[in-house]
Amino acid sequence: MTGYNHAMPQPYILVAGAAVLDVLATSLPLSPTPAPTGPIQPAPIHPGEVRLGVGGVACNMALNLHALGAPITFLTALNNTPFSQMIAHYLHQSGLRLRLETHKHLPDPVYCSLWQDGTLRQAVHTTALTDHEFHRSGLETAVRGAKAVLASAELSPTSLHTLAELAR
Repeated sequence: MTGYNHAMPQPYILVAGAAVLDVLATSLPLSPTPAPTGPIQPAPIHPGEVRLGVGGVACNMALNLHALGAPITFLTALNNTPFSQMIAHYLHQSGLRLRLETHKHLPDPVYCSLWQDGTLRQAVHTTALTDHEFHRSGLETAVRGAKAVLASAELSPTSLHTLAELAR
């Protein structure tokens, strides 16, 4: 288990699941007239806006509960690429206590969406926690002292089973 070493106060809510880099692209109309209602047509470049953020179902739950004042520990796994480092830095800066497993075999955790006229047209994601097995000792440490455990279904069946067993 690697990551930030924050003491976990008692009691806290453990949130387990993915954190991803959100890449949100919005295609702008090519002229002052309204954009066509059909699908985006192939072209070398579509003018638009691109925003980056940190998200993911479990990550969003952890951040929102933290914003409401709940003591949160967020358990996730990332690789060690610049994308993952950006995510870990953001979560650390947000004040979340992290239990972070780092594994080089994990893909970059990215969700990329393309929007046109307020409608999602395409989305691609590369989260792979369904194939990642958290270390039992790390799960035991994370669950110890938690008053509640929220686990995302994107975790592997074995990790979900182990969390449920430990949370009893």
